[in-house]
Amino acid sequence: MRRTIPFKIRVFQKKDKTALPLLFKSCFSHQPFLEKWTLPAAQKRVSQILADPQVVGWVATVFSTPVGFSFLQVRQGAQESYGELLETAVHPYFQNQGIEQALLKSVRQFQKHQKIKNVMVLAFRGKHEKLFKSSGWLKSKRSVVYVSR
Repeated sequence: MRRTIPFKIRVFQKKDKTALPLLFKSCFSHQPFLEKWTLPAAQKRVSQILADPQVVGWVATVFSTPVGFSFLQVRQGAQESYGELLETAVHPYFQNQGIEQALLKSVRQFQKHQKIKNVMVLAFRGKHEKLFKSSGWLKSKRSVVYVSR
């Protein structure tokens, strides 16, 4: 049985900028992603996300050390604001402890507080699809994702 580690969810802070690329690389270089992220590539992606003034972020910490994150970009549509969940992940050592669900809960609370009608996310099938469903997210009936290869 895996022991649950006490964690906290807080809004992203500037002091997190140095730790996030390492965390990003660890999260997305592991199952199920297995992408070959280098530290410079992760630094570039994190910098790209944080440079956007429309991005809001949350960080999960264990003993003040970031172990997970979630970033939401708020956009203006024709009639109303909507959001796109850009990245959300938890370090492999801290998965299956409710951290990602807590991050998604923070996103949903922000959505309700800011009166953002829809927040969308692109998720892998399987474990991640189940995570979003169990966190109260619904599969879109209006859109389908197409991929060019």
